[in-house]
Amino acid sequence: MEAFLSKHASDVTGTLSGFDRLVFRGTLRGLAYASGMNSYLHAAGVLLKDFKVF
Repeated sequence: MEAFLSKHASDVTGTLSGFDRLVFRGTLRGLAYASGMNSYLHAAGVLLKDFKVF
């Protein structure tokens, strides 16, 4: 875990600790459809021609 945290320190905003592992599962349903992805990209200020780089 320490190796992961040191490698990705700039992207990690916090950690959780406990007696057991936590598993987060789910989907971002809004991004599962073209219109939802378009809305997200628009809100993020990403043009469709720049999506690959984004």
